[in-house]
Amino acid sequence: MDKWYRDWEELQKFGSMPILWFDLTSIEMKSGCAGNIDVEVKTDLKPSEMISTGTLINNPEFIIWSNKNSLSAPFLGFSPHAIQASEQIMKQFVRDWTASQNLP
Repeated sequence: MDKWYRDWEELQKFGSMPILWFDLTSIEMKSGCAGNIDVEVKTDLKPSEMISTGTLINNPEFIIWSNKNSLSAPFLGFSPHAIQASEQIMKQFVRDWTASQNLP
């Protein structure tokens, strides 16, 4: 039985790793495209309680990093522009994540 609990704890630990989420919303306009890139890294927390109501929250999520960018470009240039912006966001996330792991 102890092995089952250890395995369960291990599954919960690694099954609750932070999640990186990219969301690209685009809008076609007369002169090209516009849009937003919203990026979040969420992680699961241990059960908690709302201060205002005392309500127990069994599986709270917490945003530990986010980035939001607005885009606009002509029709043919929008996709490459969105890809380049996404790459820059990813690089920024990697830099920030690396720096956060080296804190004392």
